[in-house]
Amino acid sequence: MEAIIDAAAKSVLFAGLGRCEIERLIAEFAPAVKHFEKGEIIVLEGDDVSAMGLIVGGCAQAVKTNAAGDTLTAARLKIGDVFGDMLAASAHAKSPVTVQAESACTVAFIKYASLFEPKQTPRVEVLKNMLQNMSDKYFLQEQRVSVLAEKNLKDRITRFLRYEARAQGTSAISVPPRAQLAATLACDRAAMCRVLGEMQKSGEIELLKNVIVVK
Repeated sequence: MEAIIDAAAKSVLFAGLGRCEIERLIAEFAPAVKHFEKGEIIVLEGDDVSAMGLIVGGCAQAVKTNAAGDTLTAARLKIGDVFGDMLAASAHAKSPVTVQAESACTVAFIKYASLFEPKQTPRVEVLKNMLQNMSDKYFLQEQRVSVLAEKNLKDRITRFLRYEARAQGTSAISVPPRAQLAATLACDRAAMCRVLGEMQKSGEIELLKNVIVVK
């Protein structure tokens, strides 16, 4: 318990609170404490996340893979750092990164729902809904930026299809008309159609009217 309180005292999540207040809150939140060996996966890209992770011991890193297969470090996490807070607040978002232990690492997982217990007043519900709305908007923007940051058009399309397959829960992805899809991808419609045709010829996808099937 003392290690969790020490880490929480360093965290922005508990900024402005005294040690006694932090201790009381930690007791109420009853976090699940888990230990990870160096290299072990804490959160996998694409996972649902319902709890925030507080680094209590060791360190971890958040990494993501682009469409070309390159691994990029998104963040390094030390004692007192929190991850998964925005994800836990979202109703739909999946983790855009993999969180991996860089050394032997201890994490206290605080369930997002516990922040609003025991009293579910109308004011608290409005706050909860506001945070969910903000989180959903953030991850929609994060996905769009990740798509547009890809180096070439094929990689951009591949990442977009990966996100949509995950969101729709199927490899047969409903897509908007081609002109609207090109606008979403911020590219020329003819160039996009050419790349889609090449991907179909290579067997990576199948093109239907308003559906793209990822093989």
